[in-house]
Order: sequence, then C-alpha cells, then structure tokens
Amino acid sequence: MLKKKLLILATLPTSFLFISCSGIYNFYESQPKPENKSLLTNVKFQEFVNSVFSNNELQKDDYISNQINLNLPKLTSELKYSLIFSRPYFRFFKDQYTETRQNSQFTIHSYLSKNWLFLLENIDKLSFIFNPYTGRFVKNANEEKINLLKDTKIKISNKNFDFIKIDREADQFDKNSVYYLIFDKNKFIRFTVFETNNELKTKLDFNMFVLEDQIADNFSFANAIENWVKSEEQKYFKDKLESARENLTDDFKEKKSELEDKIARFKSSSGQSLDSDDEEDEDGGEFCSLERLDLCSDGAKAILLGRNRRAFATTRRNVSVTNFQDIDTNSEQNKSSQEISDANLELAELEEKYKNDLANLDNTVKNQLFNEKNDLTSSNFFSNITTDISSFNSPYKFHKYSLYSIDLEKGSDISAKPEESPKKNSTFMDNYSKFIDEKLDIKIKNETAEEFNNRRVFEFIFQTIWPNNENKKVQFFNTYYAKENIEKLEAEWKKIQEKLNNTDGPDFEAAIEEYKNFVDTNWLFILERLDKLRLDFYKWYSFPDQFNEDGSIKVAHSDEFKQLVKDQEDLTEPFYYANKYLESISEGDTSRFVSNYKDLYILKQNTLINLRVDNSGSEPKVSLNPFVYHFPKTKNKISAKVLTEIFHQALYHASQEAYHDFENDFVKKFRYNLPAQMFFKEKDEKK
Repeated sequence: MLKKKLLILATLPTSFLFISCSGIYNFYESQPKPENKSLLTNVKFQEFVNSVFSNNELQKDDYISNQINLNLPKLTSELKYSLIFSRPYFRFFKDQYTETRQNSQFTIHSYLSKNWLFLLENIDKLSFIFNPYTGRFVKNANEEKINLLKDTKIKISNKNFDFIKIDREADQFDKNSVYYLIFDKNKFIRFTVFETNNELKTKLDFNMFVLEDQIADNFSFANAIENWVKSEEQKYFKDKLESARENLTDDFKEKKSELEDKIARFKSSSGQSLDSDDEEDEDGGEFCSLERLDLCSDGAKAILLGRNRRAFATTRRNVSVTNFQDIDTNSEQNKSSQEISDANLELAELEEKYKNDLANLDNTVKNQLFNEKNDLTSSNFFSNITTDISSFNSPYKFHKYSLYSIDLEKGSDISAKPEESPKKNSTFMDNYSKFIDEKLDIKIKNETAEEFNNRRVFEFIFQTIWPNNENKKVQFFNTYYAKENIEKLEAEWKKIQEKLNNTDGPDFEAAIEEYKNFVDTNWLFILERLDKLRLDFYKWYSFPDQFNEDGSIKVAHSDEFKQLVKDQEDLTEPFYYANKYLESISEGDTSRFVSNYKDLYILKQNTLINLRVDNSGSEPKVSLNPFVYHFPKTKNKISAKVLTEIFHQALYHASQEAYHDFENDFVKKFRYNLPAQMFFKEKDEKK
C-alpha cells in the first residue's frame, strides 16, 4: 500500500494503448498528485458518507483511510481486466475459462462492495453500456431496439451527485437502507447498506438507470424502483419457501415409506400380524412402546419420544410394566420385537422432526436468504436483482446501462481521422509522455490517409497477436518473408486458383475445401495483396438451423426469410477492390467475453473480412475467414458493431430473437440487405 496521507482518490490507470502506445504499462511507482479535487471536499458527498456510517466517526475514518491508501493503479488494473474477462450481469457457460471468469466476478463484486468510495471518486472513468438483456442473454421486450438509442456507451460527466435515502424494514438486520445516487440529473445508481452485529455491509450496483428526460420528482422514480425490488424479493422468498416445503415433504414421504416397508418386513419375518400393534413377551407381559406409553416410566417415555435418542441407542431394551431391565436377547421373538420397536421409534422421531421442520420452515428460508444477501462477493439473486427489469412497470421512460469498463481507454475502432494530441501543458499527459511511442500515431512523410489507416490496422493486428513480444513477431516475419516461403505460397495458391475455375464442376466443393484450408492459415499472404485479388460469389449468407440434442429445431430463420434467400439470384459479376489498403478494424462481441480470443472485423469498401486470434495457447493461433461478407445491395454504411452483436447472440448464444433481428433489423431496417459470402480469386483468373 502507498502510505501517503492524501485527500484525493486519484489514479493513473493502466491502458491498452492499441494505437499510440507500443504495449501495456503498469504504473506502480508513486506519481505526482494533481490539485486536490476530491469528492470528500464536496458537502453533498460528505453528507452521503456520514449517512452511510450513521455518524460513526471512527468507522468512517477507518474506511476513508483504507480507501486513500489503496494501491490505485493496481486496483484499477485488476478491475479493468476482470471486466474484460467477465460481466457480472451475464451468466456464463462452463468451458476452459470458467475458473478465470469466476475469479473475475469475485473481483468485480468485491470492489463494488468494499471499494465503493474509490469507484465514486472515479465514477467519471467508468463506462456503462446499454444492456437490454437479462442474465441469460434474453432481450427485454420492453426495451427499445439498440439502434434507436443515441448512445450505446455512456459515461457520467459530473462526479457530484444528489442522493435519495429509503429506509427498508429491518427484518433480520440492525440497519437496512437503500440509497439512489443521482448523477447528471437523470442517471440513477442503487446503493445498499445493511448492518448486523455492528458489521456494516455496503454494495454499489453495477446497473444504472438512465431517464430519457429529467423529471421534477426524482423520489417517485427511485421509490418505484425500490417498490419493484421489494416485490421481487417477496416473490423470491415465496418461491424458495414453496420449493423448500415440497423438498421437505418429498424427503419425509420417501423416508417414511422406507421405514414402513422395514417394519412390515420385520413383522412378516417374525410371523406377527401386520395389523398387530401390541406385542407380548414369552411370559405374556406387555412391553412399554410408542403405542403403549401408559406402560412406560417417565424415563422410558423420554427415550421413546426422542429426547434421549443416543442414550437409548446404547441401553435400548424392552421395558416391562414392572421394571426396566434387560430381557433375554437370545430369543428370536424378542429380537424381532426389538427391531420393530426401534423402527417404530425411528418413524415417530421422523414424524416429529418433519412436524418441527415444517413449523420452522419460514425462519429456515429467511435465514438462507439472509446468508445469501450477506454474501456480497458472489453473484446471486440479491446482487443481480436489477439485471432483469422486464417486470418493472416504470412511470417514466428509462434505459438500463451496465458497468462495462474502467478508465478512459481508446476504443477498438480505428477511424480514418488521427486523434488529436493533448495540449502540451497537460499535467495528465506529462505523466504518460515518456511511455508513448510517438512514431505510432503520426503520419510518415508523404504518407496518404489511406496508407496511414492501413498501417494502423496492421499495427493493431500485430499488437493483438503478439502483445509485448517483439521477438516472436520478428521471428514470424523472418520466416514468412523468406524468399523460398513466398515462392512456395504463390505456387500453392496458383494451383488452388486453377481448381476453382470450374464452379459448376463436380470437384468444385473439394477445391473450396482446399481453398479454405489455405486462406485460414495464410492470413498475411491474403491481406497484403488485396489489390491483386477479386471476390467471386459463393452463396447468400443466412444463419444455419441449430438443433437440440433430440434432433428438434432449437433456433432457425422463419420460412418466409428462408424463401427470400432461396429466391435471390446469384451474383454473376466479381467484386474488385480499388486498392490494397485496409480502412478500419473493430472487435466483435465475442471478444467482450473471452479475454484470450479476439474476433476482429476489417472494413474494406462494402465488405467485412473476419480475422480471429486465439492467444490461449503457448503460441498464437491466427485464422482468416475464407469467406468475405459482401453487401452488394446496401443502402447504408456498414457497421461491424451491429453485425457482430447480432452474429454473437445468434450463433454463440442460440438466440431466436437474434435470428429475427437479422431478418428484420439488419436486412430491412438498417437497409444492409442480404450479405453474400465471397471467396478470393486472382484478378487475372477468369471464372
């Protein structure tokens, strides 16, 4: 920890400097701190902190001291990379990264719970993304389509905030309050506080509600949310209670049936009537039993009623009306009677336990929910309660945004316009300037805009494949650009091109397979010579049908859309690139959820070229999609973001709604029309 008495919670965040930095830098050294502008100097913020700690000055001072002395760069890095690998508002599927994602979720929830002061101090460095989904990637029908929103990613511009406090029923807590922090007059974040045995628990929500328009009465909106939260908690309790009651009853019935069968077998083997409950010993004496408690002494009654089960287990004997002594255990009849008596006793205890458990079931479930709510570092119902808002009937129009990233990172989209450098007198920039490789974000002399963009796209690709590993990159280039390797690739490519000439021949599909294998692994060979290539039509693209394990259809396009695709005429003319320069590159939605896998989309005229980078192994695996997405009938500028979001939901999560979005939004509303899958051919080759 940095043992410095600071009044500001500031950090110099680590960043992926994809464009202007040559690598990733972690700032662990002490840096000069800017002028104190901490929220702790803000009267409203002080009022909020005092309210949270109920004016417990000692507890408050300890917490603030802890937050001030955090290793802020390290903390920022941990949270940043946890958010890259996992999202707290989505449930993930089990795969090789499950443990890492679980650790990431633990980190995120821990920071929201324990380091909320740091997060509020740096709230303007957090990015929130429009999130119309529930925890299972099901779109909320009440949310508008994403394309209708002006901003899909937003930040809070002013760190100062107002707050509304709502005191909840104490229940099992000594204190139970909820705050709604209001930023920029229309952004609401929920903050929960409860206390048990002098232990204060806090949690900042990862979801943010953004009103479309400012309203005069912020309390009415906050109170509406909280009333909905209460109703969801009540439903959750009722569901848990009903489930617990069913499980308890089923378990009781199963054990009771086993014991009754056991008793019946004992009676049958001893020759006793199954209907006989009163047993006699060889001398005709009746036994003290559960059915004849009037024949029992007080001590025997206590044993039979289960108050001293263990003592009875070691001293159990048949009890006569006159005394409580051992009888002859060698008698087979006595042995059978003893077994029946034991089984009856066990059955009585089972019935008594079931009765007591049923009577205490409400409290048992309440305690389970209490423990779940207290577990603030896990993903559970209470920590995720604002994720699925589909049942919330708000009196005002709003949208849900969710925590997406921390710090002011450069986006992954690389546009044609170079970013302007910060002013020379920027104190913030001074701390970074010595780490920036300036040659990476300026034009080389006489370099055109197209050449500049092309260079930056390739630099982005190289940095993604070999992050901070210049030696590996150089080794690859030395091997690839060797004269014998280039000649070998050109010869192999020429043979494949010859086989692709006859598209109607019986061997065309075999040639396509050979083509796919070549393009998949020789990505640089293709990307560097687009000016020598053309695109020939392969087929119109649509999502494939996906099936359940039993063979039934899981998700599929509508019959009308399938017919639309079928009725399309093949493109007869090839598509030619104007030059070899790549325009821009962006990451697909899949990259959001898997840190070691990058799904890249390169824009070139009205085509999208898909490049995938897998860094999960010891060596990077790079593959180029053999088929290019071409939009010959588009009436709009192609957006990789829109395409990849729909593709991700449809193919990765088998979302039927994404199939419909492709049919209605992508093809029609966005006016992209149907994409065609095209394959690369040499310009001088004729189809």
